[in-house]
Amino acid sequence: MHADVRDVLITGGDPLLLPDQQIAYLIDSLRAMAHVEIVRIDSRVPIVLPQRITESLKKILGEYHSVPIWLSIQCNHPKELTDEVAWAVYDLLRCGVNIGHRLVPLKGLNDDGATFRALHRKLLRMRIRPDARLSGAAPPTPDQQCSSLTASTAEMRLSMTAAASV
Repeated sequence: MHADVRDVLITGGDPLLLPDQQIAYLIDSLRAMAHVEIVRIDSRVPIVLPQRITESLKKILGEYHSVPIWLSIQCNHPKELTDEVAWAVYDLLRCGVNIGHRLVPLKGLNDDGATFRALHRKLLRMRIRPDARLSGAAPPTPDQQCSSLTASTAEMRLSMTAAASV
């Protein structure tokens, strides 16, 4: 891995569906690299399979470490945030995993203001950092989504350039 890489994203399929031993190997390997400062994992497992958040998985992901884990979950609708999901999220938070949310706008499912507000409020009550796009009262328009994506890409390029020059 290139020594300028400080932030690693584990994604593709759903990484939390891997066996615990493979997840432990990935996390331990990344944490052993002096230049890695943060490990991010994209997953829907806490939403669709909350019983997967076992003691073993919490031990692998959690506990204090100088290379924290950020779990980015995708929740499409407030009805997905059940009591079982709330407990899985709480268990992850208690063991030291930071949890954020990323929204995939789906036409007819979560693209109206009332659903956005309900999802935002429920995420906050569960201590999940909502997708920044949820802070407004209405869903982003397609133009706003494109400009947001362009801005995010530009910010990412800027931060990668800055990181490479440090």
